[in-house]
Amino acid sequence: MIYFVFFVFVVFLCFILVSSRKEKKKSKVEKVVTRSPISENRRDVDTSRDFLRQHYEEHLQDAIEAGNEKEIKYYSAKLDPEFQIAENQYWSHDLRIMEMKVDKTTGKDEFEKACQDQMLRAYAFKPLYEKYYSQPLNANVFKTYALFLEREGRFVDAATVCAKALRWGFPNDKTQGGMAGRLVRMVKKAGGETNAEVEDALKKYCQ
Repeated sequence: MIYFVFFVFVVFLCFILVSSRKEKKKSKVEKVVTRSPISENRRDVDTSRDFLRQHYEEHLQDAIEAGNEKEIKYYSAKLDPEFQIAENQYWSHDLRIMEMKVDKTTGKDEFEKACQDQMLRAYAFKPLYEKYYSQPLNANVFKTYALFLEREGRFVDAATVCAKALRWGFPNDKTQGGMAGRLVRMVKKAGGETNAEVEDALKKYCQ
């Protein structure tokens, strides 16, 4: 009987020791998670955002007091969450297209789809951009896509992209003749072949 009681006591003591060790390990893990680089980075990002927001708010107030319309619009844009999300998406996709253009592994269909999506994104972003900035939105994608189609010998399709750029308010392609001049050249290369959208653009923008 005495041996049995002693055995039970030893088992109970072992159980207590094992449980204690588990709790200590759990506590150490929680401390590591709390102090992990990810948690620290998130705190740093939040602190940086708060600092930038305060910085923009102070400059906006200075611009309002000085009556500087250009800076008022600039800092208002920096404080507009909707604008910041749209701007980040637009320029990140624009950069992605530039990367795809030089990436030899990019398929033609994939590149075309990316350009078509970015054209629509530019059209949607344009009103929000021009709400804050006096200069027109730089939409490189129309020229990039038109050049791609021209190299593929698809001159009517290239002319259609130019027509769409003009109709959507993107006449500048950083060349002397702009998108209107490019449209005329594509029609000539197509041997005069057009479609309804191209014909309409020729009448409105190329007279």
